[in-house]
Amino acid sequence: MKGLFYLHFAFDNLRKNKRIYVPFILSSAGILGMLYIIASLAMNETLTNTLYGQYIMAFLDMGRDLTLFFALIFIFYTNSFVIKRRRSELGLYNILGLGKGHIIHVVFWENMICFAASLFIGLAFGFIFERISFMVLLKILAVEVAFGAMFSPGAFGYTLLMFAVLYGLLFAYDTLAINRSKPIDLLNEKNSGEKEPRAKWLIALLGALSLGGGYCLAVRVTNASEAILYFFPAVFLVIIGTYLLFTAGSIALLKILKAKKGYYYQINHFITVANMMYRMKKNAVGLASICILSTMILVMVASTTSLWFSLNTTIDQLYPSDYAYNSFAISDKVDDEFIVRLNDADVEVKNSYRIKMLEFAVGMKDNHFTTNRSLYSLDAVVMTLVDLADYNQLYGEDYRLADGEVIVFAPGVDLDGQLVIDDNVFTVKKTLSQRIDKIPGTVNMSSCYLQIIANDDTFAKIFELQDSSYGDNASRIEYYHGYTLDGEDAGAIFNDTVIDMAAEYPDYAFSAMIKSQAYNELVGLYSGFLFLGSFLGIVFMMAIVSIIYYKQISEGYEDQNRFIIMHKVGLSDSEIHKTINSQILLVFFAPLVMAVIHILFAYHMIELIIVVLSSTAGSLMLYYTFAISTAVFAVIYVLIYFVTSKTYYRIVTERRA
Repeated sequence: MKGLFYLHFAFDNLRKNKRIYVPFILSSAGILGMLYIIASLAMNETLTNTLYGQYIMAFLDMGRDLTLFFALIFIFYTNSFVIKRRRSELGLYNILGLGKGHIIHVVFWENMICFAASLFIGLAFGFIFERISFMVLLKILAVEVAFGAMFSPGAFGYTLLMFAVLYGLLFAYDTLAINRSKPIDLLNEKNSGEKEPRAKWLIALLGALSLGGGYCLAVRVTNASEAILYFFPAVFLVIIGTYLLFTAGSIALLKILKAKKGYYYQINHFITVANMMYRMKKNAVGLASICILSTMILVMVASTTSLWFSLNTTIDQLYPSDYAYNSFAISDKVDDEFIVRLNDADVEVKNSYRIKMLEFAVGMKDNHFTTNRSLYSLDAVVMTLVDLADYNQLYGEDYRLADGEVIVFAPGVDLDGQLVIDDNVFTVKKTLSQRIDKIPGTVNMSSCYLQIIANDDTFAKIFELQDSSYGDNASRIEYYHGYTLDGEDAGAIFNDTVIDMAAEYPDYAFSAMIKSQAYNELVGLYSGFLFLGSFLGIVFMMAIVSIIYYKQISEGYEDQNRFIIMHKVGLSDSEIHKTINSQILLVFFAPLVMAVIHILFAYHMIELIIVVLSSTAGSLMLYYTFAISTAVFAVIYVLIYFVTSKTYYRIVTERRA
């Protein structure tokens, strides 16, 4: 009977506080549904057996762990609003005769009801959208699978277990809070006066310094190596700075506004500033969280879409020929034999070419280059040397170079007519406006790269420079053999032929490069990035919507009595509405503005990192994806503002006499 009493009491409490608990249940259900979706995808055998399975499953496992970690933080965060709203009510129950043990029983059943409702709604949501997510992912991977309903018992068990653990921790936390509380304090907490918060100038200054330090790290990096090295320290400083500025800096700003008498003593400004002065300490953590989540959404979505849309151009740059192999030696006889073997296997060689090249790294300082590794900074530069005769033949040119003369493609580097390597000066006869696209590109960890065309003597001299400096680690001269083939199973036959000839001619060190295989590998990698970025973007967007909406509802109830008093002393509906709008605008759009500022400072660092994965995903492509992502995000944010403003206004005005 006692169990039924507690259960009935819990149902009654949830019904009376539905504006508090419905958003909490829906938020929990949304996170639970997303966890089920990604857990189900991570256990899907179809994805495991695709060409890109190893990449996709790694990303999905990572996403599942991140979603679970975020669910823990999010549920505890939203529960804090629920407990804050219910504190005086729980204190009243204790005063009226319910012991703490009885209250804990009631809270237990409340949590069980919330858990059951969240589980039912979340799994229904997850089951519906899991199949849609699965089909979207297969569409990205260009894999055809018939549509059909699918239920994952493993994902269901995992989600049920994880959320049972989360709600168990939540109940333990609530129990501890109830046991440590004093009934009279809980009862009077709502009506107790608040002291005006002090401006913590030192903390605000530390926040500004931390944020400035993160910004400096982001804008001062010069290459991908530095960007990767300093990315997480910069992120850490920005997160710390954001929280400190929202908690202490916001109070300091409101103090400054209050000191401006002409501004402060206006009805809407007076109420907004005075109200925000007391509310900001409680709002600050939530606002900072929204800012950080917004920044994460923009970075993930813009970066991953930039990579995806650059896929084809990246492949074309890395693999200029459909079929190719590198060798460390050449022979016209071997080349002819290779073509004969392909023809004998019914593979037609429609086009072929060979180009001599050398790729090595140097250090750069003041646009001069060195092979002395002790003088290297992190700003290493990749140099690719190309034979003049091969270049002229391939591109139909008739360039002539004397010894010591070179033609260069050097984007972003002003050589001023001279290429200086270890105090050896080479005259730049011509500067190319476009890269040499018939040689494979490389992953570029530096701020720049150079392509150099030289005749035989100059080529040999530059080779000797790096060979004498690097010794056993020196680069070897390579020969890139590019082919255009036609025939059934051309890729498999080409690969087998390379393997066979590599065994017969070990000095050549054949290594095959097949564009279609590389494309498949890159599709797996980029689609994993895209799906994970989009998925976590949706999860974080749901969190932002829930936090903002729930926070405004909670604060609407807390501000209710204040605005009733203001109305009784003569404040008009129009003035109340203006005051509400100014307060919500300040609270609502501060995180968005701050997130955009974070992106502007981080853009340079992000671009350098993106270029490592795809040299064509940076620059304009990344700029466009950031611009579009920010615009779409801002529209969604504005829509949330209108919903929140109306809900908040309805709550604070509904009990006026």
